Amino acid sequence: MLPATYYAATASDLIADINAANAAGGTNTIVLTAPSSSPYVLTASNNGTDGGNALPVISGGEISSSGKGKKVVTVTFPADNLTILTGNGSTNPGHGDIIDASGHNRLFDVAAGASLALKNVTLQNGLESGAGGAIYNQGTLALSQVLVQNNTADFSGAGGGIWSNGSLTAKNSTFESNVAANEFGGPAYGGAIYIAGGAVSITGSAFGDPSGGGGNTARGQTAYGGAVYVAAGTVTLSGDSFGLVTYSVYGFSYSGNSAQGGIARFGDGYGGAVYVAGGSVTLTNDYIQGNYVEDLGNPDGYAFGDYGGFGGGIYIASGAVYIDSFTLNNTTANFSNGGSIWGPYHLLP
Repeated sequence: MLPATYYAATASDLIADINAANAAGGTNTIVLTAPSSSPYVLTASNNGTDGGNALPVISGGEISSSGKGKKVVTVTFPADNLTILTGNGSTNPGHGDIIDASGHNRLFDVAAGASLALKNVTLQNGLESGAGGAIYNQGTLALSQVLVQNNTADFSGAGGGIWSNGSLTAKNSTFESNVAANEFGGPAYGGAIYIAGGAVSITGSAFGDPSGGGGNTARGQTAYGGAVYVAAGTVTLSGDSFGLVTYSVYGFSYSGNSAQGGIARFGDGYGGAVYVAGGSVTLTNDYIQGNYVEDLGNPDGYAFGDYGGFGGGIYIASGAVYIDSFTLNNTTANFSNGGSIWGPYHLLP
C-alpha cells in the first residue's frame, strides 16, 4: 500500500481527509494549506467516542466479518498511520496552522493501534467533560513544534491538554493555559498532560510560557500535578522548562503551573508542576521554577505561611523518580508548605 497525501484548506477538508485516510489505512499525510489568518475552526462535535471529539477518531483498524457458515466474508481494515503538518501557506511563526475546537469537545482521539504525528501546528480551545481536553491517546502520538493551549478537561478533569495511555513523544513543543478542572468538589489531575501508562518522552518543551504567563492548572477539591500527572508508565522529561516566569510571594502574581485545591472550601494542591503517583520518571536538564500549590478555600493562608499543599515543584507519592543534579539545582522558588520537592527520589550520578 503506497503512502497517500491529502491537502486541507478548510476545516471541512480536514474532516474529509481524516475520513479518507482512515478508510485507506496505512501511511497517510495531511498538509494544511490555509494561511495562518484563516484557522481551522471546528463548529460542531463530530462523534461521541470516549466522551466526544470535534474531528474523526484516528482509526486503529478493524476486522469485519459477515455471513454464515462457509459464506463468511472477513474484511480487514488496516490502522491509520497519519501525519498532519503545516504546509507553505502558513505564516504563523513557530507553531504553524491553528486547529480550533471552539469548545466542541476535544480535537483528536487516537485509537489503540493507530498513530498520529502532529508537526508545527497549534491545538486550541478543546473542551471535554472528562479526560483529554485536546487529545485522547490510546495509540502512538508524536508532537513536534506543537503549541497546545487553552484546552480544558472539565468535571472529573484529567489531562487538560492530553490524556495518554499509549506511546507519547513531544519535542520542542509548548503547553500553555490548559486546565484540568473538577468544579463539583472532586479531584483534578494534570493541567497539561495526564499519563495513564505507556512510554513517554518529552524533550525541549515548555510548560507555561518561559517569557511570562500561560501556566497550566489542575483545579478541584484536591488537585494533583499543575502541568503533568503520572499514574504509571516509563516517563522521560529532558531539557524541559516548567514555569520560569515572574512570581511574587505575597502579591499573588504567580504565573507558573499550579495545583489548586479547595474548590469546595477544603482541600489542597500537590505538585505545582509534576505529580508522580506511580511508574518510573526520569528528569534531566530541566528547569522547574515559579510553580505553586494553592488552597482556594483559604485565600488568606499565604500571610500565615500556608501555601495550600505540598511539593511546589514536584510531589512524589509513589513510583521511582530519578533526578539529575542540574534539575535538582534548578528546581527552586516553587511555593508550597513542603518546599520545591516532596517525597523520595534517586539522585543520578
